Amino acid sequence: MPFVEISLARGKSAEHLEAVSRSVRDALVAELKADPEDIFQLIHQHDPHERVFSRAFRGDPRSDDWTVFRITDTADRGTGVRRRLCKTLVRLLREGPGVEPADVSVLITVIPPDSFSFAGGVLGSDAEAAEALEAARDKSAARTAYTGAEMTYALSGLFERRDLDLILPMLRDDFLLSVPTSLPYGGEFTGPEAFRGFFSGVPGGAEVWESFSSSVDQILEGDDHFTVQLTNTAVPKATGKKLVFHNLWLFETADGTLVSGQLYADTPPPPRRARGPDSPRGQRSSTARRAWLTRSITAVSTGPSSFAPSKRVTLSCWRLTATAVDGSGSSITTDIAVSG
Repeated sequence: MPFVEISLARGKSAEHLEAVSRSVRDALVAELKADPEDIFQLIHQHDPHERVFSRAFRGDPRSDDWTVFRITDTADRGTGVRRRLCKTLVRLLREGPGVEPADVSVLITVIPPDSFSFAGGVLGSDAEAAEALEAARDKSAARTAYTGAEMTYALSGLFERRDLDLILPMLRDDFLLSVPTSLPYGGEFTGPEAFRGFFSGVPGGAEVWESFSSSVDQILEGDDHFTVQLTNTAVPKATGKKLVFHNLWLFETADGTLVSGQLYADTPPPPRRARGPDSPRGQRSSTARRAWLTRSITAVSTGPSSFAPSKRVTLSCWRLTATAVDGSGSSITTDIAVSG
């Protein structure tokens, strides 16, 4: 059901307000096929000095009963549907509470589902995707293709909740997962079961991390790919020091399915340097630290970016962020601008 705000003169009876509310609900049900139980309305009453309007603009003279309906919808249903909605609303208001057509103004706004949340901090696009996936799960026939919104929701669940149930059916049988071999858990993994094994726990497990958590910064959808930007908070077992770093996943799509996934990250160990007589224990030269950070870069997309339909990445307005912990336990973060 679209969200409706109703503004009218103060002092109307409860019966009048109820009739106005019912009229707009019935119009939405009739013309937009909205669920009559999904009602979201706010009624605003105004004193005379709080309503300033032209009495004669585009219509018969307006009276003090001027009533404004602001209808926010998440689907662009076309001019024909909007025209019928306005006509039906005007008719029902005249038949019910007795509001004259000249006193009815309607403002219809269309916004994308990811521009609102009805409850729980869940975006409308995520709620719609979850409902569609749940409905599909109840059917006996397996889905062969998925929408972008459904894939976005599944990818978010994968990285934030380790939810594999939604994304596994979206993987093609020959899905290829590629992780840099410079990581302790790097390599290539083929097929949904290998994907399940990789994501069923923290990559690398307890042998690599004391703790590890990820949050999704953003998921960008392209014509044939998704990019997932993550912020990770972890404690490597080797150092015991908290580390916050970013990385990027690129997922390619074809025919409504996911066909490959590539992690863009590289974290080789820092170089060691012999201490001189004036060097405190664990301190490295700025040159060595910069070299280490350069090789430890994790890519983060922060601007317009384009990706080739293979596992190669075409950079455009990127910021590369490197975060690491040096031998003295200090956290080092540096940003490097890259274009091309």
